[in-house]
Amino acid sequence: MPKILVVVLGLLLIPIIGDADEWTKGDTAREATYLTLRVIDWGQTRNIVHREAEGYSETNKILGKHPTINEVDAYMAGAALGHILIAAALPRKWREGFQYVTILELVIAVVHNNSISLKVDFE
Repeated sequence: MPKILVVVLGLLLIPIIGDADEWTKGDTAREATYLTLRVIDWGQTRNIVHREAEGYSETNKILGKHPTINEVDAYMAGAALGHILIAAALPRKWREGFQYVTILELVIAVVHNNSISLKVDFE
């Protein structure tokens, strides 16, 4: 994700965040879970880049089959920041569902990546 897109998204959400419902301890726990899984997926995706010669390729359509480390880093950082901003902007009745759905999506990705022997790689 281009860095400018992340900045623009953040700026667009600033007025909305002020009207969002109060952030709860549950929101924090879910966001921390999401971010932990995002970092694991990030490291696994970096491992794909390092193991392309072994036949590994990325399945994320935004990143493409053979992203660079810089592209992976920019995408994952943008996804993490975007998630925080969106969760903060959503009203409570939508925030919890958004967090649970995105956590589930990452659990599926991380478990799949682990099943094909991808490691968390930040070298």
